[in-house]
Amino acid sequence: MRLTRTGGLAGITRRWQAEAPEGDESQWVAVIDQCPWDETPPTDSVRTDGFTWRIVAVVRHDERSVVLPESAAVGPWATLISVVRDASVG
Repeated sequence: MRLTRTGGLAGITRRWQAEAPEGDESQWVAVIDQCPWDETPPTDSVRTDGFTWRIVAVVRHDERSVVLPESAAVGPWATLISVVRDASVG
């Protein structure tokens, strides 16, 4: 899993990367599968000084990615972001 957060007042880019710990793979897959990957994220709520998230997940050689405005990073997306940030190696 890779996360990139760009924007905000300072325009600083932050990156996180993590892999599911051995034995927790099925829990991570469940979190990833709950996200609405095929839905088009809203663009009408993008704020000039808001964050933008780029999320990339690879499950069983299937890569999924999405770019979300800060306002759309809620529900399953917020859960996924938290899981990756908490487990991040850098």
